[in-house]
Amino acid sequence: MHIIFPKHPLEKAIDLDFQKEAAAAKRADFKTAYIDIESLEAGNIVQALRAIPQQTNTTLALYRGWMLRTQEYALLSSGLSGKNIKLLTKPEEYENAHHLPNTYDLLKHVSPKAAIVDLPAKLNTNNDFTSIHNALLVFNSKPLVIKDFVKSRKHDWENACFIREANDQQEVERVTRNFVRGQGTTFTGGLVYREWLPLEKSLAQISEAREFRAFILYGKVLCLGQRHTGVDLGEQPPINQFAGELQSIPSPFFTIDFAKVVDGPWIVIEIGDGAVSEIPESINLQEFYHRLAESLS
Repeated sequence: MHIIFPKHPLEKAIDLDFQKEAAAAKRADFKTAYIDIESLEAGNIVQALRAIPQQTNTTLALYRGWMLRTQEYALLSSGLSGKNIKLLTKPEEYENAHHLPNTYDLLKHVSPKAAIVDLPAKLNTNNDFTSIHNALLVFNSKPLVIKDFVKSRKHDWENACFIREANDQQEVERVTRNFVRGQGTTFTGGLVYREWLPLEKSLAQISEAREFRAFILYGKVLCLGQRHTGVDLGEQPPINQFAGELQSIPSPFFTIDFAKVVDGPWIVIEIGDGAVSEIPESINLQEFYHRLAESLS
């Protein structure tokens, strides 16, 4: 099996940010290769795959790299297929895990409540927000966070992520405009407003929530680690309680992020595709790839 990483932008080598992963993959007996992400994003699949040799026999591969739009992942899958290479995750499966609305109904009983709204053509006047305000009535005055189908802007929390009261129309409009403007051409899908819940803090970094990421392969936990750095001896999520949810996600390889509500239960924060989700520092890369090799053998 091949693990395919992004190419270094200036050298004929794997991108520096993924070289440790590539080394761990090689030690686990995976073959590694790289693709030119800039060419892929430009739609030039021949240039993007110029370093990938044609395979004599059908070869299974996993992409591990920067986040791709659905159409870019589909182009990658099609191009690799022409070289007799089959990606572990199909394009439709990639989108299933990558876009929040595709799994929300499967997880809404264990996740923060969400309202999913199409992005209005304009956001210039109050009337442009009618559909948004109507969708947010279910939250009453509860606090919210906003994202598109893939990403939020947590780094700009006060201006483009957090809404103190769902029924404060002026605040909703201000934060929404800032969010859409900030996302620019990277905006994906539509708007997602989610109820903000107070989460237990990490013992190691009190400014961060105690949040865990699990990599799931064929419905089973491959690896689990705390998302934020530092040693935290607090309790871990009861994975067995979420076995049904893990089995329901229509993708072979994905991530699931857990956190615990203050004085409340463990919840699912979000799902991500396993190809483009960051491996937390708390997960040993060598262990990750050895387990991956064992599970796929």
